[in-house]
Amino acid sequence: MGRLAGVYPRIALDIELYRPRTGSGRSGFFSGKLVAVGLGIQRKPGNARVEVLTVDRLGEAGLVRKTIEMLEAEAEQGKGVLGGYNILSLDLPVLLIKAHTLLGGKWGRRAASTLYRRFLVVDMFQHALHIYGGEGLPGFRWLYQRLACSHGLPIPPKDSGYSIHDLYEAGEMERIAEYSRLDTALHLLALSALLGDPGLDGLAGILGIRGETAC
Repeated sequence: MGRLAGVYPRIALDIELYRPRTGSGRSGFFSGKLVAVGLGIQRKPGNARVEVLTVDRLGEAGLVRKTIEMLEAEAEQGKGVLGGYNILSLDLPVLLIKAHTLLGGKWGRRAASTLYRRFLVVDMFQHALHIYGGEGLPGFRWLYQRLACSHGLPIPPKDSGYSIHDLYEAGEMERIAEYSRLDTALHLLALSALLGDPGLDGLAGILGIRGETAC
């Protein structure tokens, strides 16, 4: 991915879903409720931020609309990169379906144009699957640890995540937002490590990522 080293903006996308329990387990991804969207935005080296949008403040339809509008605004900055982990199978299809069902056909088409035509999409799951083939089904924390060891990046504690299902049912939206903020920051740092960034140490600090650096 060396040729993408100077390409900006870079956006990391992370969605959080509440999947109600059914008779056979939890509901499917595409019938779950979108409760939070994390957007990590880097317009140039050393310039990055993370924003988390939540359903309690915007409603589910408003959450989808605001996400698309923010991505459109970043697309105006140039032909950038939109990245995430398993983004091609989960995040992008969920947003597209939600746009169509909650906002209507016009927004569905608008979402498709924004998500699939205005950015180069980098799915870090696909990268891990093909680069580290034969080592089992990769998880994001596993990929991030490999990248962290290669680039001297901090590795956050393993217990930094929470159960979105249980937190949502308990009304703990602040903790969901905290979890999404960390995951989105990690996604953006991992994306920049893959693409090439001259200031990864500084970027980790800007994004508030702390942890052990020894591998």
